[in-house]
Amino acid sequence: MTPILRCEQITKHFGGLKVLEHIDLDVHAGEILALIGPNGAGKTTFFNVLTGYVRPTSGRVLFDGQDITGAPPDVIASLGMVRTFQAAIMFDKMTVGQSMLTAHHLGGRGSVWSALFNRPSYRQREAAIERASIELLEFMELGDMKDELVANLPHGRQRALGVAMAMATRPRLLLLDEPVTGMNPEELVVLMRQIHDLRDLKQQTIVIIEHHMAAVMEFSDRITVLNFGRKIAEGNPAEIGTNPDVIEAYLGAPVASAADDVPHA
Repeated sequence: MTPILRCEQITKHFGGLKVLEHIDLDVHAGEILALIGPNGAGKTTFFNVLTGYVRPTSGRVLFDGQDITGAPPDVIASLGMVRTFQAAIMFDKMTVGQSMLTAHHLGGRGSVWSALFNRPSYRQREAAIERASIELLEFMELGDMKDELVANLPHGRQRALGVAMAMATRPRLLLLDEPVTGMNPEELVVLMRQIHDLRDLKQQTIVIIEHHMAAVMEFSDRITVLNFGRKIAEGNPAEIGTNPDVIEAYLGAPVASAADDVPHA
């Protein structure tokens, strides 16, 4: 099966600093792939290369067979590769419902003329967007918070809203950058279940950067491990948890047993 995303020999140097070295990576439709590694491993730079914020020194990024290497972020997003919104920063003065409508419009293709003249097609589209926004908020268990200011949401609910807003753009590939960081155990369980539901119920393909190893082991189908800018391992959670190179990269932590710390929903 042809992967939805293929990265070939991605290398990035900042002056004399080698941040990424010859990274190969495939992502297949319908899977959750986690990208892990110690601080400074190159994970965020790799995400930035995928989404057009950083141009690789060498290598190629192919999305659905199309070479998008170095394409602008808005072009890459329009093709269907979308990162989570930083909702707490960008939309904190809006309500949850307003933020969702904004996200839908950012990902939409409506006609300016239809909007100016309030044509039936525009009104129908606006009604459809409102219904879709409510449906996504309900899916992410935010429906009863649609009139709340984003700034007033608990941290975990802000993170969930960021995922919902990214989903509003109808991505083919959703990139989540440390989605569970700072969550309490209850919030963690809820978002992990919702990430599974996105894959299982909405057939969403997801790539995640995450430091919370228990969560990674629990929700990932496959895991790719970076260390000092190089890929050192790839496999399912059981394989990664017992890989000696991964254990050494995490300073001897018994990765496989970390999943036992995550309460199940």
